[in-house]
Amino acid sequence: FKIAGKHVNGALTLGEDIADSGGLKFSWRAFLASGERTAAEKRVFFTAFAQTWCQVSRKKSALNSMLTDTHAPSKFRVIGAFTQFPPFADAFQCPTGAPMAPPKVCHLW
Repeated sequence: FKIAGKHVNGALTLGEDIADSGGLKFSWRAFLASGERTAAEKRVFFTAFAQTWCQVSRKKSALNSMLTDTHAPSKFRVIGAFTQFPPFADAFQCPTGAPMAPPKVCHLW
């Protein structure tokens, strides 16, 4: 992922990226365990997760954070977690190979 032509330092953000992915996976399991869910409710779950990270950052601030913050920029925390989580693609009917449904994903835990 890039901001102003500069790549996010994955080595710096890896631990938090894994935590975001794990949090998504475990909260999804809890969501499903609480009862049968409709397709619309599943989409609302993902929308609520994404809204958690909704923010506007100034370019200078975003670039500074990329150099020092162990968290990826908010936008990429959402995109990164969702692209590696097949239930997201299922909920939004993303075909395999679409930007939000890559053919290969990383499975943790």
